Formats: sequence, structure tokens, C-alpha cells
Amino acid sequence: ILSKRMLVQTIATTPFQISNIGILFATYQRVNDCLIDLRLFSDNHELLHEERFSAETLTNDDYYSLRLPEEFVYQGKLYLVISSPNASESNCVAIWAAEE
Repeated sequence: ILSKRMLVQTIATTPFQISNIGILFATYQRVNDCLIDLRLFSDNHELLHEERFSAETLTNDDYYSLRLPEEFVYQGKLYLVISSPNASESNCVAIWAAEE
């Protein structure tokens, strides 16, 4: 994830409800201090959740769970937007993703 770029992941939860989302990050086995922005939108583009954290808190090849409120339960299509305002080629993280 580099600055001025974003990753948008569609999460189809129907027919189930979800209460947690985890993202598998890779740090290139180094300490990065760029900021990571996570935004979760509903099907009708309503912002449901957002958070910002430092990549310093990440461990290589480990999951980061969004800090969703305890009462968060959602059924339907979600859009997760992952970006960084200050990442560079030498200070960035990667996202592990698979197509189904």
C-alpha cells in the first residue's frame, strides 16, 4: 500500500452476519512507520467504521483485526478501503489477498 493508492475489497456477508474482519499484512520483515487508514462502507456508501494506526504495530505475516465496536453486526455487502497517506517504497506494507 503506497500513498495516493488504495485497495478496495468487497466483502459479501450475505446470508451470514459478521462481527469481525481480519487483514493479513506483510511488513517485508522490517519496521515501517507509515500510517494505515482503514474505512468500512456499507452497500449504500455509508461510512460504518474508520481507524488509523501506525504500521509499527504490525508483525510480518500476521493478521490485524479491525477494532469494530462490540455491538457491530452486519449483513450485506461491505467495502473495505485500505490506504496510507504517507507510505513510500521503502516505508510501506503489503496486503495478502486471494481471488475466489
